[in-house]
Amino acid sequence: PINSLINTVMLQNGIKGEALAEATNPDNLDIPVKLNYAWEGVHVAQSFKENLLFQIPAAIDFFTPRFFMKFLSSSGTRRYPLIVGATIYQWDLTIDLPEDYVIGKQPLDVRISNPAGSFEAVYSNTQGSLHVLRTLHLNQTVYSPEEYSHVALLLSELLRDRNSIFSFTPKPINLPSVSPSSEKEPPHDTN
Repeated sequence: PINSLINTVMLQNGIKGEALAEATNPDNLDIPVKLNYAWEGVHVAQSFKENLLFQIPAAIDFFTPRFFMKFLSSSGTRRYPLIVGATIYQWDLTIDLPEDYVIGKQPLDVRISNPAGSFEAVYSNTQGSLHVLRTLHLNQTVYSPEEYSHVALLLSELLRDRNSIFSFTPKPINLPSVSPSSEKEPPHDTN
């Protein structure tokens, strides 16, 4: 049932594919709830010169980065306390590149820490894939209106990073090297 749920959610976002997932037992309060899945499908890349640009896809999670948009005030000010819950959210994503491609440019790592908590996004270029680890740590359950700007900064960075783009390019072709001949050609007779 979890596999069909993931496929349905991805399809609602316009992405077709197939999931293979497993989840911890949500009834066991002694362990954190975790959802691990592998998903295979087509995600559109945009061509730009010799590069292909690719937006890092959103991961299936109980709390996607978009979930946090409702906590952001459009005016930037807040008159009432913000209740979000002290917790750590983590998104761990590995994107496998097509065969014969390498990472061109990848997003820069992000590390922000303030009185509300921290946000970190770490990008690792491994052999044939890009690994993305995002961690949002909210260290209080309730934030006062005066503390709102700190929370808003962390959530804004999470949302900004969620739109990260990386590029990948075809692997360079390794041609056999040709060493210059140490023998001199005989002089040509011009007569």
